[in-house]
Amino acid sequence: MKPFEITESKSALKNYAIAHTIEGRDGYDERSFFLMERYEVRSGKIITANQAFHSNPMVNLKGSDIDELYSEMAHVISGKITKFRRTGSNWYLRSVVKLENHMVEYKPLKGNSYIPLPAALVGKRAIINMKNETDNECFKWAVTRALNPKDKNTQRIDNNLRERANDLNWNGIEFPVSLASIGKFEKQKETISVNVLGYERNVIHPLRISDYDRQNEVNLLLIAQGENQHYCLIKDISRLLCNQTTTGHRKRYYCLRCLNGFDSVDSLNRHKEYCQKHNPVKVVLPEESTTIKFRNHARSMRVPFVIYADFEAFTELLDTCQPNPDYSYVNQYQKHTPCSFCYLIKSIDDNIYPPNLKTYVASLKKKTLRRYFSTGLKTT
Repeated sequence: MKPFEITESKSALKNYAIAHTIEGRDGYDERSFFLMERYEVRSGKIITANQAFHSNPMVNLKGSDIDELYSEMAHVISGKITKFRRTGSNWYLRSVVKLENHMVEYKPLKGNSYIPLPAALVGKRAIINMKNETDNECFKWAVTRALNPKDKNTQRIDNNLRERANDLNWNGIEFPVSLASIGKFEKQKETISVNVLGYERNVIHPLRISDYDRQNEVNLLLIAQGENQHYCLIKDISRLLCNQTTTGHRKRYYCLRCLNGFDSVDSLNRHKEYCQKHNPVKVVLPEESTTIKFRNHARSMRVPFVIYADFEAFTELLDTCQPNPDYSYVNQYQKHTPCSFCYLIKSIDDNIYPPNLKTYVASLKKKTLRRYFSTGLKTT
């Protein structure tokens, strides 16, 4: 059998990004770009879709397990195929069109030599910028300072700090330390977790958030000047993020995965139960009065059913006892009494499923209705 041929199909940025293509062949179902096909019952036609399924970007280093990377990418694509089949009945794989492999040279972020803090960060008094002007070990000094705090001259690398740094396991850690190498350091020191935030265009965002919740949590800020990068120690997250997330100056507790702030530790912990299931990302809302428009309506996917629903209620005054001012309380002065609802089930084809409208109106006593309208209460 003739072997598969790999050809370079695309390149960009002086071959910094390269795409290779393997043309499809009958009898193979490699998981990438497929020709999907389904039978339309009503018309008797066969409908095809040249659908693209792609995996998530993966980092392939010298020590990476290629088989493990391929299995993970194939698993992601299989999930996307299953999801596509659920969008409509009778879809099945007809043939492979082609497989594309996109490669970009990986240049990880690394902490290098000393960089002065940007002016916007100096006044916050939230960062310790270690002065390693003669080496590339800013990561080591920032982590060691976090574990050995002091009140004065915190940025200096003195003999005591060097001795404390030797107590940690730096075997196999290459300086300057890249973000990818921090995981190796965490495995060697099982009491430490390291989080890294980035700073770009006066905005702080998450770069690397640890999967571990350990006794010693070290928070670092990676700043850059040209091609030079530098790790700094964050000593006060609330001060660092206060102007970026709120207009107040009170202490807040921040989730490093999304940089949302909370008024209490309990609120933060409840939020983390949900947020820790997702990748780190800073939530950026559009500016006030801006709009987002969807123009490519031809690429939208129609759903078989849409349900429209509405619910109405009266607001009724409550007679309650006077609360005790010595204790915290919620002053309940009205309640919502349901009076009606309506819903409509609409199909994309009324001949298959006619519109189904359901309404309900509660039967209220005349005395009750008279009370509502005499007090001027309105429905909601």
